[in-house]
This record gives sequence, C-alpha cells and structure tokens, in this order.
Amino acid sequence: MIRLVVLLLLAANVLFFAWTRISAGSRPQLQAVAAAPRTAPLPPEGPPPCTTIGPISNEAQAQTLQGQLESAGWQVTRRQTTQRIVQGYRVYVTGLTDADDQDRALDILLDAGISNVLVMSDDSRLRIAAGDFPARARADEQAARITDAGLTTQIEERTREATSVWLDLPSVAPSMLNPQQLAAAGVALGEMTPVACEAVVAQAQASATP
Repeated sequence: MIRLVVLLLLAANVLFFAWTRISAGSRPQLQAVAAAPRTAPLPPEGPPPCTTIGPISNEAQAQTLQGQLESAGWQVTRRQTTQRIVQGYRVYVTGLTDADDQDRALDILLDAGISNVLVMSDDSRLRIAAGDFPARARADEQAARITDAGLTTQIEERTREATSVWLDLPSVAPSMLNPQQLAAAGVALGEMTPVACEAVVAQAQASATP
C-alpha cells in the first residue's frame, strides 16, 4: 500500500514538472521597442517678401511713382511714416544760478572770442545759447572752447518731425528688382533704392523711441 502511494506521488510530481515547462514555453515573450527618434520642430515661417521704395516727402512725386509702378504691373500699397530728423545741434552754457552769474558768463564768452550767444530769457534754467551747428563735431569743438574758458556746457539736438510716403510692393523681394528692369518698365526712382519693408519699419520704430 505504501509503495503504491509513493509511486502515485512520484507520478504527480513528474506531471506537475512537465506542465510547468509547457506553460513557460507558451507565455508571450516581452520585447523592447525602440523609441522613435525625436525630430526637431520646424522653424516658424518668416514673413512673406516685401519691397518698399522711399522715402518720398513730395505727394506729387509719390503719386507719379505709384502710377508708374502700377502701370508696370506691380501691386502697390502706400504707407506713411513719421520720423524724428536731427536738424542740428545747439550748445548751451549751463550751471548758472542768477542774472549776475549770466552776466559773468557772457563776459567770459566774449573774452574767449565767442560772440554768437543768446541769453535764454524764457528758460527757467538760466542757460545761454552759444551757437547752432549742423554737425555734432562742430558743436563738440564749440563746447570744448567754452569748457576751456571755465564754464559748463550742454549739447542738445534740434529735431523736427517729418512725414514720408513709402510705396510697398507685397510679395516682391528687393533682389527681384534691378535698375535696368525698373528703367525698362518706365519707373524712375532717382536716388531711391528698393529695400526690404521690415528694415524700414524697424528703422522708423528706432527713430521714434526717445
């Protein structure tokens, strides 16, 4: 009886061992999946090409040029810009405290040979204008002469606002235009050169910044 039980247990162990081997062979095998390569995002598209011609300060000239361009087959859009234009530089004598101080400064200027002076009577800072100059270098020279005489100076720009007309040609790059092509189409630019629209806009924004 005991021998029969031992044989049955042995047969059961053999069957269990065989079943575990069969089950292990039928399980799905996990395989590593390679990650898809990362691709860099596409750069944003730039603005479409645009060429502009200007600046034109004369309205009649702007209308004539626009008509020539449109007759030659180009689409034209008008645009106005306002820019701060430097007209010159003025030298001031500063640091004066009262009328007596102004008189003393005037005597010093005359002794230094500087006679193109003007007391700014409506200026609460009691300044004396000591010359207007078209170029900054000339203003610097005048300020140096006054400083050597023992006075304090300040240079200010003299500016005005100027409005100009620009003629934009959408979807046309500057490289697509050349003087020969324009002349053949009956377009007379004079001293103006076609440039990219965004360059002119950036320049106008910079000049408008105080």
